[in-house]
Amino acid sequence: MESDTPAPKGGQKLPLESSPSPVLADQERLRLALSTTPMLVWEWELATDRVVPLLDDFGMWDDSGGELFRGVHAEDLGRVRQAAARIIAGETLSAIDFRLVAPAGQERWRSFRARRRCGADGQPTHLYGITLDITEQMLAGKAIVEEATRAKDEFLAMLSHELRTPLTPARTLAQMLERDETLAPEHRAVVAEICIHINAEVRLINDLLAFERLMQGSIQLNVTPVDIHEQTRRALSICAPLARLKHLSVIENLSAAHSIVKGDALRLQQVLWNLIQNAVKFTPKGGTIVVRTINPEPDMLVLEVEDNGAGIEPEMLQRIFDVFERGGRKPDSLGGLGLGLAISRRIAELHGGQLTAASPGFGGGATFTLRLTTAGATGAALEPEAAAPSAEPAGTDRPLKILLVEDHSATARAIARLLRSHGHTVEVASGLDAADRAAAAERFDLLLCDLHLPDGSGFDLLPRIRPHLRRWAAGGVETPAIVLSGFARDSDVARALAAGYVEHLAKPVDQDHLLAAIRRATAGTEPNKTPHTQPTRRPD
Repeated sequence: MESDTPAPKGGQKLPLESSPSPVLADQERLRLALSTTPMLVWEWELATDRVVPLLDDFGMWDDSGGELFRGVHAEDLGRVRQAAARIIAGETLSAIDFRLVAPAGQERWRSFRARRRCGADGQPTHLYGITLDITEQMLAGKAIVEEATRAKDEFLAMLSHELRTPLTPARTLAQMLERDETLAPEHRAVVAEICIHINAEVRLINDLLAFERLMQGSIQLNVTPVDIHEQTRRALSICAPLARLKHLSVIENLSAAHSIVKGDALRLQQVLWNLIQNAVKFTPKGGTIVVRTINPEPDMLVLEVEDNGAGIEPEMLQRIFDVFERGGRKPDSLGGLGLGLAISRRIAELHGGQLTAASPGFGGGATFTLRLTTAGATGAALEPEAAAPSAEPAGTDRPLKILLVEDHSATARAIARLLRSHGHTVEVASGLDAADRAAAAERFDLLLCDLHLPDGSGFDLLPRIRPHLRRWAAGGVETPAIVLSGFARDSDVARALAAGYVEHLAKPVDQDHLLAAIRRATAGTEPNKTPHTQPTRRPD
C-alpha cells in the first residue's frame, strides 16, 4: 500500500548548513523561510519509538529533553497522547496546542501537526510532524481575553448601576403608597400591582448578574448557619403580592424539626425566591401552592414547592434547569429570562445540595425539591453574630439624624421622604461636599452613601469624613456608614466592607431591608449598647 506521506528520499534530512550547490541552495532557501518561526520538524519511528529532529534552529528539541512527549504539562499530556494515537489511526487533525515545562520550570506553549506514513502492509510506521513555539501568540491572546473580560465586567457593572438607579425611587415611592392606609382600596391594589412588576424587573437584573458570576465561577459563599424556615417565610412574603393578585392559595407546612443549614443566607434566599416565584408564575388563577419541609433523616433537610399549574412534559424534565429553558411551560405576562432555575441548581450544588424537578406531565403541576445537609441534628444554639439574619422590626427605636449622600436627585428625594416618614431628620449631599457638611455638623447618627458620585466615590469620601464619624462617637462606637449603591458585584460588596462601611445594600433597596439595616447599624451607637461591628450584606 502506498504511504500516506512519502518518506524523505533515502532517509535524507534537511541540511542545517548552507551549500553552494543549486539543490542545497533551494533547501537553504526553504530553511531560511522556515526559520522565521520557532519550529521543530521531526520524524517519529513508531517501531523503535525513536524521534529524530529534522530541523531545529531554535533549540526546541533540547527543551523536550530528547523525547517527543517529555516535558509536556501534566494536564495536557493525556490530550496530546490521545491526539497522536488518533493520527496514527489515520485521522487528520487540526493543530494541537499544549504547554511544555522546561527543566528550569519555565512554561512555554507549543502547537504541533503531524501526518502518518504507512509501510507496504498498510500499517503505520512513522509520524512526520512540525511543532511550533506559539508562546507569544498565546500570551497576546490571553492579554486580549483578560482585557475583554475586564471590559465586559465594567460594562455589566455600569449596566447594573444604570438599570438599578431609576428603579430605586420608583420602588421606594411605590412601597410607601402601598402601605398608605389612607388610600382607597382600589388605589392600593393598583400600587400593589406596580410593586409586583418593579420586583420582577429587580429579579431579572439580579438573575442576569448572578448568571454571569456563576459562568465565571466567581461567586463566593459567605457561610453561616442559616434557618431555611426563616428564609422560606421571607421568600413567601416577597412573592405574596403576586400570589394575592392571582388569588392563589399558598399552604405553608414547614414541619422539619431540623431547619438549620450551613450556607450563604443571601444565595439560599435567592433559590427559595426563585422556586416560589416560579410556582406562582406558572400556577393559574385560583390555584394552589404548597411549600413543605421534612427531615427524612436528622442530617437531611428536604424542601418541596408543589403547584397544580401547567406541569412539565417528561421529555422536558432533564432540560428544565438549562439556561434559557422553561421546559415548554408558558409563563404569564411577567415573563423571565429562563435563568432562575439554572442559577438555583448551581447555588444548591455549591452548598453540597441537590435541586430536582418532578411532574406527571402537561396540566399536572410540578414539584421542585431542594435537598440540603443540616448543620447538626442536635439543634445547638447559634452564636448571635454567626446566626442567619433574623426577622427584625422595621425602623428604629429613636429618631436619627442621617446624612444621605446621593447625586441622583429623584433617588435622594424618595429615600429622604421615606426616612422622614419614619421620624428621622435627613440632610442630603450630592458628592464629596458631604465632608464639608460633616465638618459643620454637631452630630449625625448615620451616614448613608452611594458609591458613584459626580466628583469621586464613596471610597474617596469615607476617609475624609471618618474623623467626624469618630468625633460623633456615642457609647465608644463611631457613627456607622452604610452603602446604598447600584454597583452590586461581590467585589463591590467586599471592597465596601473592607473600606469601613458596615453594610452594603443594592439598589433598588426594599423598604423593610433598608430600615432593618439602619436598625442594625445604629444599635451600637446609643449609650450602654453593645457595638454592632459585624460587617454584613443583606438581600436587596
